[in-house]
Amino acid sequence: HDWPLTGEFGLDGHALGFISAYVAPIDRASGRVTAQLTLAGTLAAPRLGGALRLVNAQLDAYQINLSLREVNFTARLADDTLTLEGSALAGPDGRASVSGELRWQRGLPYGDLHLVGSDLRVLNIPEARVDASPDVALHMAGRRIDLKGAVTLPYARIEPANLAKAVLASGDETLVGDAPTPPEEQIKVFSDITLVLGDRVTVNTQGLSGRLSGSITVNSDDSGINRGSGELKVEEGKYLAYGR
Repeated sequence: HDWPLTGEFGLDGHALGFISAYVAPIDRASGRVTAQLTLAGTLAAPRLGGALRLVNAQLDAYQINLSLREVNFTARLADDTLTLEGSALAGPDGRASVSGELRWQRGLPYGDLHLVGSDLRVLNIPEARVDASPDVALHMAGRRIDLKGAVTLPYARIEPANLAKAVLASGDETLVGDAPTPPEEQIKVFSDITLVLGDRVTVNTQGLSGRLSGSITVNSDDSGINRGSGELKVEEGKYLAYGR
């Protein structure tokens, strides 16, 4: 176990198609990936270091019609600390960046990530088109994740489909899947997020059409209950019912 380890690993290629096989929401991926990793330490305590880079990548998620362009991402590993930094374009004018640092203790992650974006086209389907400008901080402490920050919607057009004639699942339907995760191994998420509606958020559903404004703060904990406070208003609204 005291034998020393030395080694190097290099990678440079454009074969990113495998990502869609491991990340279900992504349907297509392209770009360049480079890596230069080193191996040191001993057989009992190996140490990895180096960097992994994603250069000018493109990611497409067809289900929500989301396209990320000019994705540039760097992950640097030194001992037990991983430093992350990246940026991407989403939509005609959207930009996003992420940065942070994670370290591992007893196999669990600890650290902070910060996501900032402006005019990101996060949803683009017939029922909804939504642009978001997030400023969110994520703190990880083992199996606990804390989310804090604000998400502004500068533009959104919401027109839900008419589901009056939708066919519901049978009452005797049984879903079979993996065994549930034991409570002591579950990841607990605590959030404190403020949603702010911009000047171009409109809704058209069930006879109601108009512009929405206001803000709401949503808190959640490990109980599974979401609590909201704030005020949402309908501006310049019209309501049509029974032909009136």
